[in-house]
Amino acid sequence: MAIRSIMALLLGVVFLVSACGGGGQKSAAPAKDDGKVYKVKVADAFPATHFFTVNGLNKYMKMVEERSRGRIKFEHYPGGQLGKQVDMIELVKNGVADMAVVGPSYVSGKVPLSNVFDLPGIYPNSRVGAEAFWHLSQGVLYDEEFKKHKIRPVYNMAYNPNDLFYNTSSGKFITKPADVKGMRFRVPGVSAEMGMSNMGGAPVSIVPQEMYEAVLRGTVDGCVLAFEALDQYKMQEIIKLATKGVNMNGWIATYCVNERFFATLPPDLQKLMLDCGLEATINLGDYVTKVGEDYQAQYERGGMKVYTLNAAEQKAFRDATDPVVQNWVKTQAAKGLPAQKVLDATRAKVAEVEKSIASKK
Repeated sequence: MAIRSIMALLLGVVFLVSACGGGGQKSAAPAKDDGKVYKVKVADAFPATHFFTVNGLNKYMKMVEERSRGRIKFEHYPGGQLGKQVDMIELVKNGVADMAVVGPSYVSGKVPLSNVFDLPGIYPNSRVGAEAFWHLSQGVLYDEEFKKHKIRPVYNMAYNPNDLFYNTSSGKFITKPADVKGMRFRVPGVSAEMGMSNMGGAPVSIVPQEMYEAVLRGTVDGCVLAFEALDQYKMQEIIKLATKGVNMNGWIATYCVNERFFATLPPDLQKLMLDCGLEATINLGDYVTKVGEDYQAQYERGGMKVYTLNAAEQKAFRDATDPVVQNWVKTQAAKGLPAQKVLDATRAKVAEVEKSIASKK
């Protein structure tokens, strides 16, 4: 083989490795259009009508297809057609799907560090939480756990943090942790359960579909939810009071691609999927944050009374639920996982994103 041909081959290998390796994706020089159409089979647990799909994933897929000029095409299988939420990570790992939604809270044993976003008081709203998680999923969280599963997050979403919705015989608001003592709340997940217990409340684990009847009958006094989630279960019809700013816990999910599939893409398309992922993550975060605010205003017009905690009151709830955070760090550290490192990186990135958003207003 001629020396010129050997050198060209070596340079090509170096370029491909540098474009595909590592958690922090670096900008790659545009590759020539190879004439191929890359089909991406997407496994999804969310139904086609869910607002995460309509206002999030659909827009991401359209953005990528248009900006790639048709070189990438998506085949979307919503509503659990290819498997349940808990199956998604295995579907994308094993190549049954090229891309799938992964909710860390559903597979906490496989991506435990990503559950830092499920803890109390981690992020203030969907916009900040989604963007912060995107950056971490390209950095420390990619390096520590996604990389081990040979999957790469490309696009994320987050609910607004969960607050308290309830009815009281006195009609008084919950304004401090002690006010929860003796009250029964339906809670979503371990973090909210532990936080409720720490405040003296009684956490109740029932499926979401049973919340309405439980509150109606007085089996529970209220529920831990986000404003945008109330309408899914018609809880606004029977809930009279709410306390905003408690931030009992959060919830995030990420669409990941199989690394073997990702490596087949030219460098410019790899970069495109990530660039569009960040843009779509921010756009959906803005949308969900606004939706939460709009629902709150709608419910208040309908008669629900909402108390918004001030900074000092929010700190009191953070102090009351901080043992949940510390227990998470201790539990993960006992498994040999760098939980404190991830927690510190998460808090720093959340603060950075908040500062960036504030500077643009």
